[in-house]
Amino acid sequence: MKKGVSKWKIISWIVAVICATLVFIWSSMPRFLESWMGGVLAEMSADLNSISVDYINPWAIGVSRVNVLSNEGNLSLKQLDVRYDPVGLSSGKVHAVSLT
Repeated sequence: MKKGVSKWKIISWIVAVICATLVFIWSSMPRFLESWMGGVLAEMSADLNSISVDYINPWAIGVSRVNVLSNEGNLSLKQLDVRYDPVGLSSGKVHAVSLT
């Protein structure tokens, strides 16, 4: 008599796939943020010359070596740190912004 696949094995595979997908999405967030910022600045007729996303988590973002070129002027930041909570961020509120 042939045994079928157990429910627990199916559930464990589903959980493993979901976890792997979340890890992939989370690890690609810095690259996504870099390209998103370049797109937003391009819409404003500015050019993102360089940027490096140091860290991103649910409560903070750290960005360094920001260099933006535009017709109105240039902007260079050594370090940008933004602290927030996810619920407050959804309503447009941040706790702290640090520019260097």
